[in-house]
Amino acid sequence: MRRLILLLALLLVTPAVAQDDRGEQGTDRDALALGPDVERTMGPPPGPTLTGVALAARTDALAHVLRCPVCQGLSIADSPSESSRNMKRQVNAMIAAGYEDEQIVGYFETAYGEFVRMVPKPVGFNLFVWIIPGIALLGGLGLVGATVRRRTSPAQRAALPPAARQAARESDEALDPWLDQVREELTRGS
Repeated sequence: MRRLILLLALLLVTPAVAQDDRGEQGTDRDALALGPDVERTMGPPPGPTLTGVALAARTDALAHVLRCPVCQGLSIADSPSESSRNMKRQVNAMIAAGYEDEQIVGYFETAYGEFVRMVPKPVGFNLFVWIIPGIALLGGLGLVGATVRRRTSPAQRAALPPAARQAARESDEALDPWLDQVREELTRGS
């Protein structure tokens, strides 16, 4: 009996948990409410307000640009975490209010740093992320070109200077025992 009274008293004293505290959506008005620091940080929205399909499309596009700070490998559009759902709701509210995409990304950059961008800006140290694939591609093409040039046909070898022809002949002679062994194994296997 005593435990029942304590349990009832505890239930009456503790407030009920609001839906928003669990990451669930409240009313539509709550979903489009801006946080108190948005206008203080970003200023008034410069663009027109959006609703409907245009709002949903722009929210989805921008949600693929921002990285979830919890999952780190997923955008907020793909992440199942509560943090990303809240960020997506904030993006939706900011777009609905009339903020531009770069302003919204800038707002989240002030909160989470440049890491929140799925694609880094090509400035400073991040420039290496943009340059290294190109350098690797050029290096690979150069390597393929050098390999193709080295593998010349017999007719092309005849046009080589005598010293180069001798080096190619010696290289072929060094491989002859191995080639003979492969040919012998192939004839035995068939």
